Amino acid sequence: MKLRILSESDARTCLDMMGAIEAQAEAFALLAAKQTVEGLRAFVPSEAPPAVTIFNPSYLKNGGGFGIKVVSDFFRNDDVSVPRMSALVVLFCGQTGLPRTVMEGGYLTDLRTGAGTALAARHLARPRCAQSARRTRRGLPAQARARPGTFAGAGGGVSSLGTPRRRAHSAGCGACE
Repeated sequence: MKLRILSESDARTCLDMMGAIEAQAEAFALLAAKQTVEGLRAFVPSEAPPAVTIFNPSYLKNGGGFGIKVVSDFFRNDDVSVPRMSALVVLFCGQTGLPRTVMEGGYLTDLRTGAGTALAARHLARPRCAQSARRTRRGLPAQARARPGTFAGAGGGVSSLGTPRRRAHSAGCGACE
């Protein structure tokens, strides 16, 4: 069995915003055609340390594949210079059930959110409104600013916005060693 493991850096190399926009368009089409199934989302709270972990399963019908995203939100991580939220995505073969890919999910989540926003702008925004939004940066959600190129595929002349950097884990902080 071959298992692919992708870090955030690997994921950035594999998928950029334009690719994510097209993948999100395909995903919405599959959803509209009722070719996907979202499993029940499970929330697992923790009192000590205060946190919540969320499990998001889904699959493609007809053996196309399935996966799960696990998101952890540890509310006090900022106090120890560790990112508050982290995510992991695991993808499985739809024919055998064997795991195929394990990847860091924070970047993928940011990318997917931005791609969904770009698709909404592509299909719902009037061209003049899109141009105005580009000039003024008003009316654009924070997720859209998470990654460059978010609005490049939106149409109407909307382009990318500034990019806040995801805060990296401080090496030697002692929290995870």
